[in-house]
Amino acid sequence: MLGKLESYNQVPFFWTRSFNVSIQYVGYCDEYDEVHIVGDTDLPKYADNKFTAYYIKDGEIKATAHQGQAHYALTMIEAFRRN
Repeated sequence: MLGKLESYNQVPFFWTRSFNVSIQYVGYCDEYDEVHIVGDTDLPKYADNKFTAYYIKDGEIKATAHQGQAHYALTMIEAFRRN
């Protein structure tokens, strides 16, 4: 910007809230080999679910999605930033 070549090293992060449910997405992955989910996804009330989904490509975690686990989202931002 303004004639300077600066690297952009921020980790992509997105969050949304709808019907009292918040989901955070960290990283970037448009293709994945598998999704590994840790936590509860089948509770009767979706707002009570707490889980982390790991999007994996070529054996490496490329992105994560979190519901009810915002602290894990912050941890993953830092982990991706250091990688």
